[in-house]
Amino acid sequence: MFIKPPSWILLLQCFRRGNNNKWNKNTAAIRYRRCYCVSSQPNNLSLRQQRDFLRAVWSSYVQPGDTCIDATCGKGRDSLQMAKLIGPQGFLLACDIQSCAVEQTEALLRSELDASQCPQIKMVCASHELLSEYVKDNSVRLISYNLGYLPNGDRNIRTTAQTTRNSLERLLPKLCCSGIISLVCYVGHSGGFEERNEILKYVATLPKNLWCVTFHEWINRSLAPSIVLIEKQPH
Repeated sequence: MFIKPPSWILLLQCFRRGNNNKWNKNTAAIRYRRCYCVSSQPNNLSLRQQRDFLRAVWSSYVQPGDTCIDATCGKGRDSLQMAKLIGPQGFLLACDIQSCAVEQTEALLRSELDASQCPQIKMVCASHELLSEYVKDNSVRLISYNLGYLPNGDRNIRTTAQTTRNSLERLLPKLCCSGIISLVCYVGHSGGFEERNEILKYVATLPKNLWCVTFHEWINRSLAPSIVLIEKQPH
């Protein structure tokens, strides 16, 4: 996976700051070489590497008690990771336009978290365009999007270029200083390239004194998913 500057620095910070010193220098170096260089491994391994990268980034930003949004909760794995990061003092807003996805996420959180771990959680069955009404300005540490359709679901029910742009425009003011938005863009389905390109076109216009935007993609796989990271600069 090719990582463009300044994300080399960001990635090293992820491992250096870590999660309660979870990563020592040797572990970080091993994981860096294994996960984030150009790889010839199968695509399912690439996706796992990408998840590891994203979660390392999240861990370097999110603290116990923070507010997080899973804007496309799907089967709930990202929501579960966020819930573990923010702990019982945090707030998690999880959303999907399909009721079956909301139910799967809720069931996963219930089965994997005990009362001592569980943050305040609000589940929303609606378009990610509508999430801004649930949180205050400058209050959210992390917003995550997995774009496209629900895995093993109806491919006709999916995020689109316009709905995702609308959602981003409305949620950007909700992000706190040093908060981050991550978007995983899938292009192997109808409308996927258009959605990714619309996102890149939009985020390229964000003022550089307020936002740090990076784009990460596999350079030897034409249909592999890519990642956009948007960090709100501290004042």
